[in-house]
Amino acid sequence: MTAAARNRIVLVWMVLVLGTVASWLISGWSTDPAPSGGLSPDSLILVVAGVKIWLVMDWFMELREAAVPVRFVARLWLISLLVVLLAVRA
Repeated sequence: MTAAARNRIVLVWMVLVLGTVASWLISGWSTDPAPSGGLSPDSLILVVAGVKIWLVMDWFMELREAAVPVRFVARLWLISLLVVLLAVRA
């Protein structure tokens, strides 16, 4: 593994940790549904989780180097899951 690739993986890992911290901070805001007319904290946490899953799939499962149909199915699954979870939450 080259130094550049290692640095990218470390950067992605740091973004994942920041996403975890952000989710933790968001969870402490409120339990009110959509307190300011925007996304509720629960929905915002789901969006952060979706971004984290995307990063894990691309960088640690190496789907960014997989065949196009495999990437398409994986991303379609993730987007479908998030849409369903956000629709159920709404």
